[in-house]
Amino acid sequence: MIPLTVSIRSDVARELAYAAAARPDETQAAIVLGTVHGGCLELTAYADLCGIESALAFGRGLLDAWVPLCRRVSRMRPAMSVVGWVSIRRGAGDALEPEEHIVHRTYFNLAHQVTLTLDPSTGALRCFGASRTGDLVAVPIAATPDFETHTPNNEARP
Repeated sequence: MIPLTVSIRSDVARELAYAAAARPDETQAAIVLGTVHGGCLELTAYADLCGIESALAFGRGLLDAWVPLCRRVSRMRPAMSVVGWVSIRRGAGDALEPEEHIVHRTYFNLAHQVTLTLDPSTGALRCFGASRTGDLVAVPIAATPDFETHTPNNEARP
């Protein structure tokens, strides 16, 4: 089921946009990390950003390598979990490509996991999650402040 709210740290969104702009003609993918609290999903980091255009473009070889990576990341960052993935490609629009559906349903099919798409030519970031019927539908996404600008008790740094 779709999380009630989805937010992404603004520094993470900015870093993804920079990575996309650096290689605008290349299809890229990354694992998205975050935390889930009740119906709120916060996207706080990403891992394994890589060019996949020449690596079987969403083929099993690359994606199978993500499974052990997801486990390692979860052990290294126990406060975070794998909450989905991001597909960076030109022309990412209001709907997922068939390959993106397959990736989501195969590797990121837990109720709280999402698929993000980022179009490097427009900077448009979109989020998709599973509805109660299992269909992948668009989910609104909001930006949250950078961790770097706030202390643990949420006071602004000097």
